[in-house]
Amino acid sequence: LGRAGYDVEAAASAEEAAARLAKGDFDAVLCDIKLPGMDGIELLRRTRTSGNDVAFIMVTAFASMDTAIEALKAGATDYIVKPARNEEILHRLSQLAALRGLKNENRALRNMVLGNRDEWFRFRSPAMLALDRMVSKVAPTESTVLITGESGTGKGVVARQIHELSP
Repeated sequence: LGRAGYDVEAAASAEEAAARLAKGDFDAVLCDIKLPGMDGIELLRRTRTSGNDVAFIMVTAFASMDTAIEALKAGATDYIVKPARNEEILHRLSQLAALRGLKNENRALRNMVLGNRDEWFRFRSPAMLALDRMVSKVAPTESTVLITGESGTGKGVVARQIHELSP
């Protein structure tokens, strides 16, 4: 995974993984079901209970329909049977990234269409309405935005609004 460009952190136990998950911001977790101490499904449950919705891909050499169902019911995103090929894991991770991108895009589009956001101001002037439309367009993107203007013109307000509307 590291050679494929992913940042990877390893944990020797479920307890160590739980501590890292509580501190860090992770996009995905590859987790064996059989672990010393707490098993992988219990780690998944505790992670979900804490409000962390990181994608879990459960991995096991002891494939059974019951463990697969239990893992998926606990909130696993995917399930892989060992021995897993590198290409398979990389493919599943790319699918997760695509799904995450679609979810972020969907959330941004829903906010644009439904206006599900707190309005900072109710703009009346054409210039401010144009600025509000521009904020709505750039906020859901991954682009860097440069805001310029004289002191006291509301650059900080616009920056905060872009931040609040961004994924």
